[in-house]
Amino acid sequence: MPTLTTFLMFDDKAEDAVNLYLGLFDGKITQRISSGVEFEMLGRTFIAFNGGPHFKFSEGISLMVSCESQAEIDRYW
Repeated sequence: MPTLTTFLMFDDKAEDAVNLYLGLFDGKITQRISSGVEFEMLGRTFIAFNGGPHFKFSEGISLMVSCESQAEIDRYW
């Protein structure tokens, strides 16, 4: 069965973004790839890729975090 992987495009800061996400959520880098990094976070696989100035991270993609308390919301915000 095929799987879906969330693919996040950045100009040139993909690994910085991944390190931020992994600092907030349980996860790990699974492999470094040409111009990017594959990582697992909360049991899901993501790829962050440096696409250059033509492909920047935008509000076109969102990562929704379900929280149980205001303190948890404040932490992630």
